[in-house]
Amino acid sequence: MAQHNPWPDEGNTGHIWDEDLRELDNPPPLWWMLSFYFGFIMIIFTRFTTQPFH
Repeated sequence: MAQHNPWPDEGNTGHIWDEDLRELDNPPPLWWMLSFYFGFIMIIFTRFTTQPFH
C-alpha cells in the first residue's frame, strides 16, 4: 500500500484507502497543542494544590 503512492509530493504518509482517501502527514493545529499542554499543566497544578484524601 505504501509502495504505490500516486501523490508523492503532497506530504502524505502513503496510506491510501478506497483509492482516493489519503492519510496526510500534517502537524496538529496550534490551538489543539496548547489545549493539550494546558491540560497537563492543570493536572500537575491540581495535584499539588489540593488536599490529599485520608
